[in-house]
Amino acid sequence: MPLLKGMAFSAWLLVVFTTVFAPLSYAQICQSRLEGIVKAIDSEQPLAYADISIRGYGLRTRTDEKGQYQFKDLCPNVSYLLEINYLNRKYSTQSIAGEMHFDIQFPADPTLSEVVVSARSTPLVNTESVAVVDQLEMASKQAVSLAEVVRQIPGVSVLQTGANIGKPVIQGLHSNRIAIVNNDIVLESQQWGSEHAPEIDPFSASKISVVKGALGVKYGVGAMGGAIVLEPEPLRTKTGWGGWAALGGFSNGWAGVAASAVDYRSKNEQWAARLQTTAKRGGNMRTPDYWLYNSGHSAFNIAALGEWKQNAKIKHEFGFSRYEQKFAVLRASHLGNADQILQASQLDTPMNNIDRFSWSIGRPYQAIEHYTAKYKVNFRSSDFWRFTSIFSHQFNHRREYDVVRKTGAAADKAQVAFRLWTNTLDLQAVYLGQKYWRSEGGIQLNQSTNYVNRGAFIPNYYGYGISAWAHERWHKHNIPWEWELGMRYDGRASRVFTEGNGNRDINKTVRFGNMSGTTGLHYNVNQRATITLHSGYAWRPPSVYELFAKGVHHGSGTYEEGDTALVSEKAWNTNLSFHYASAKANSWQIDVSVYRNQIRDFIYLDPQNTVRITVRGPFPAYYYKQADAVLQGIDAQVVVPILKNWSLETRASIIRANRQLQPGEIAGKTTDPLPLMPSDRYQYGLKWTQNTSTIRCMANTVQRQWRIPNAGLLKDAPKAFTTFSLDASHQINRGKKPLEIGISIQNLTNTRYREYLNFFRFYADEPGVNIGVRIKKIF
Repeated sequence: MPLLKGMAFSAWLLVVFTTVFAPLSYAQICQSRLEGIVKAIDSEQPLAYADISIRGYGLRTRTDEKGQYQFKDLCPNVSYLLEINYLNRKYSTQSIAGEMHFDIQFPADPTLSEVVVSARSTPLVNTESVAVVDQLEMASKQAVSLAEVVRQIPGVSVLQTGANIGKPVIQGLHSNRIAIVNNDIVLESQQWGSEHAPEIDPFSASKISVVKGALGVKYGVGAMGGAIVLEPEPLRTKTGWGGWAALGGFSNGWAGVAASAVDYRSKNEQWAARLQTTAKRGGNMRTPDYWLYNSGHSAFNIAALGEWKQNAKIKHEFGFSRYEQKFAVLRASHLGNADQILQASQLDTPMNNIDRFSWSIGRPYQAIEHYTAKYKVNFRSSDFWRFTSIFSHQFNHRREYDVVRKTGAAADKAQVAFRLWTNTLDLQAVYLGQKYWRSEGGIQLNQSTNYVNRGAFIPNYYGYGISAWAHERWHKHNIPWEWELGMRYDGRASRVFTEGNGNRDINKTVRFGNMSGTTGLHYNVNQRATITLHSGYAWRPPSVYELFAKGVHHGSGTYEEGDTALVSEKAWNTNLSFHYASAKANSWQIDVSVYRNQIRDFIYLDPQNTVRITVRGPFPAYYYKQADAVLQGIDAQVVVPILKNWSLETRASIIRANRQLQPGEIAGKTTDPLPLMPSDRYQYGLKWTQNTSTIRCMANTVQRQWRIPNAGLLKDAPKAFTTFSLDASHQINRGKKPLEIGISIQNLTNTRYREYLNFFRFYADEPGVNIGVRIKKIF
């Protein structure tokens, strides 16, 4: 089968052509310089070795011994937003348009309006492949889910279970191989299931970044494939009140969302607080031809943030959130016998489906609650030493309700219920006293308790972990090279038992430990182009569910079985990235990333071409297996200006993932494709921008996944498809309190299709056209 077809082939040619020739044709448009001195506002002393960047252009430099900085190849008469980072204190200021000499007065206690959140107390560095979600796409997808927000980034796809349940996939990896970091805290939940969506409200973040590659040194054993970092809006810096309120609605499922936030800063500016809430509700979704019975959802989030500046050296931060969600599970995915499952997998419409709209969420469904509490203290003992400690507590309560014939009180009980308590303590120290080096290190302690009080799909366990890490970064002013090196050790132990949990007899302790390492080089070709090479070694112990799972996985409608002989995964990931951004607004932008992830003893869920008969009915069978594997591919994004205010956007994601076969396993073959890997995906379209108005029309082409395991599946992979989307926004300026309005249309042509990474593709099509409207008021 040809790799590329039709419009997808044209989009790929455009990516290759612009990657090679764009920088050459536009390299000499802007040749002005911006220079100046950064001084402390209180002492008027120059600040040496302060990091300075230009927001939105990917340009960075550092002041020299005299506090001087310089940017080359800039455009005259353009206003640039400068961001300064000095001793982990951040400040932003707007340079004067057309002025090429600009001195900066650095405040005694600055606050940056947009910062990159540290994960597990370890700050992000620029030797990794980092992609930030476009603000227009973020605004149009916030009301849907976190997975939908990030899936527009090349290399990110979504593993789905029906119309409303989705979890992010980064370069083929998901669940416990992806760290999801929200306001400094790595999410700890029952994320092992394909249908266990992240318990995070996208409205709680003002910026979302996707970091690709092995990040074990920064985030621990749960970041073999990368991280998704959510950053809340910084708390209000001026005295008084402020905030925002947003409303949204969607035609498909007649869904609605309301969200708001209120901020306050005390008169003495010593403390600040925020209260943020979100509520969502939607009914049955509709495909182009029929309603999906029992596919509604609801969610509610309330979160509070606060900070108290004890003095010039000590600051305390507090956080609390409660997020609850309820997902209906497609009724057509739970059938009465094996013959019906095989028959349903071959039909074009779902069996036993009630073709009508309803707001009700009936059995089968999921109900989840997640609580997070955080306390963080920052202590700056001198100009060179900074200490940070974070304590967090998380509680996750998941209940899954199957279809039952019982009535009365028994009918109200969940068939499976999980409770997970997690306590984490992070301690970090940063030293900046060396001339060109940034040194940091720390230790982390983790304790968890998982109790399965109903059902026996996985056993109970107590988990313990300890980690120690160190990181060095080198950068010299006016030297285009930057270099980093990091090392980390993680130890994990779990006591697993089944007392009071079904009739399985398990009582044992499992222990794992290993090192992680990372190194990276970053080269500034010029002020517009950068090349980054990052290589990291990460590992992950098999989770309790991979070792001991046995039974019906209700939410995904499958029978799954673990393997107690599984050993730890070991991955070596290498990523080479090229970034180019013209200094001229609305101009060229190129991002290309080539990666190879070689994983020894890769654990995967292998779909069988069989049905397992259980007391709860028949279900497709999946078994956890292990083999050496290689995942490699390319992610690319190109923005090309074509007319005034108009630009052409293209994105491409291609991945090839194979496992090593055992001798004689399949005659004449040494490798076999890994199951449940993303199909080749291409996006291309037009964007129009003028002042505060933006319109983007995109096509999304997904190729048929022809690289499936030799064992096959119950149903052939879906055909290739192309869908279209439209997003538009406009901001009505009223001083500093604007009103934002927007509209989005997904599946604009009401195309009938099925996604390979949707577990319910055996039973039903994807949703049809969906029109969304939104409004947001800043006050």
